[in-house]
Amino acid sequence: MKRAKRSYRLGNRAQVENYMKGRGRGRGSRPLLTPGELEERSLLLERVWPCFRDCADKSRTAQMYAARRGLDVKHLEIGFNDGELLFAMPDLRKDARRFGLVKQMRGGKSSAFGSNSLVFALRRDDGSIGGLYFRALHNRHGKHLYLKQRTGLYPQWPDADTRRLLITESVIDAATVMMHPLLNREFTVLAIYGTSGFNAEHEQAIKQLRKPEEIVLALDGDKAGKHGATKIAERVGKLHPGALLSDANLPHNDDPNGVAVSYGIDVMHRLIKARTPIGSFRTPLFCSAG
Repeated sequence: MKRAKRSYRLGNRAQVENYMKGRGRGRGSRPLLTPGELEERSLLLERVWPCFRDCADKSRTAQMYAARRGLDVKHLEIGFNDGELLFAMPDLRKDARRFGLVKQMRGGKSSAFGSNSLVFALRRDDGSIGGLYFRALHNRHGKHLYLKQRTGLYPQWPDADTRRLLITESVIDAATVMMHPLLNREFTVLAIYGTSGFNAEHEQAIKQLRKPEEIVLALDGDKAGKHGATKIAERVGKLHPGALLSDANLPHNDDPNGVAVSYGIDVMHRLIKARTPIGSFRTPLFCSAG
C-alpha cells in the first residue's frame, strides 16, 4: 500500500487534541494523555510497529486468519501481536506499560494488550502512527480493541486532492476494499470506528479536502448502518455541499468484508459501481448467506 507523504499541520493536530482533552473526564476515568505524552506514545508505536509487521510475516496463524477474511498481511501492511513481542524488548517495557501496550495483572504479572490479534496502524495527519487497532483472532476479551485515547485514522489521512472518498464502518472493511485493485485505484478509502465512531479527526480529515467530487458511504447493511449513513451524510454534506453523496447499499445485515468472503471481492466492486445518491435506496441484489 502506497502511503502519501504529507506535511505537519499544527492547526489540524491542535484541534483534534483539544477535542480529545474534553473526553473521558467522567467519574473514575483515567487521566488523559497530554499532547506531549501523545507524541511520546507515537514514537513508541513507530518503534514497535516494524516488529508487529515482522511477526505477521512469520506467523502462519496470522496469515491463515487474514486469508479467511480475504486479506493479505503483506499487501495491506498488517501486523500481528503474539503476546510475547514486547516482553522480548526490555528497553521498551517501561514505556509499553505506561502507554497501555502491556497491562499489569494481579500478583505482579504482566500481560500484553491485544494479545493474539491482527494489528493495524492508525496514522495521524503527518503520517506518523497515533494509535493501533487490534482485531482479536478469538473473542474472549472482545474482538475490537484500541489503545485508550484513540488517535489516528486508517489507513491514513486522505490526501487533500482526493476526488473520490469511500467511507467504511470498520478497519477490516476498509482493508477489504483496498484488496481490490480497481477500487483501490478509483477511491481513497477511510475507515470509521463503528456507526458512532465518526469523530472530530475524521471530520477534520474530510474538511481539509480541497475539491472532492464524490463521497461514498459503504456502511453495514443493517439498521444501525443505514441510520449511521444518514447521520454521517448530513455531517459530510455540510463540509462539502458541492460533493455528490452516494450509498453502496450493502445487502441486509452484511458488510464489505462479509460480501467479499461470501461472494468474492468482485461482487463488492459491483455493488459500489451500482451505488445510488443518498436518499434513493434500492433493493440489494444479494443477501447474506449467514
